[in-house]
Amino acid sequence: MIAVLLPACKNKSAYLYFETLPAEGWHQDSVLRYVITSEDSTGVGDVLFHIRHTPAYPYQNMWLFVTRTTGDETQRDTLELYLADGRGAWLGNGKNGLITMPVIYDEQVRLGGDTMTITIQHGMRDSMLRGVQDVGVELTIF
Repeated sequence: MIAVLLPACKNKSAYLYFETLPAEGWHQDSVLRYVITSEDSTGVGDVLFHIRHTPAYPYQNMWLFVTRTTGDETQRDTLELYLADGRGAWLGNGKNGLITMPVIYDEQVRLGGDTMTITIQHGMRDSMLRGVQDVGVELTIF
């Protein structure tokens, strides 16, 4: 009985989009933009960020400047993501030379008929951040 119910409890992805970055790197002035419409979600869910980077990424962490607008509300956040542990071992899942690190940004999000726009800009000291291949945003519904 439990084996039958477990798949029904699994979250499903209502929105998932990856923005591929140029091979030369992610410029400090480059702002990534994601638009999630109410058609993508009629329920409550979590917003996750997915950072795909190569082993050549030079840091164990990454700072992001995030702006989220839903309806008339705007929220600005500065996030520090840890991509490696203190010994330098990558924390995400690796495949084909890429490490993907999922990070929960916000929980229990309800669009309620509105559109959510998320913009992401890196906040690292390097004007050209090398080693990051893609940045994705996902809305999971439960």
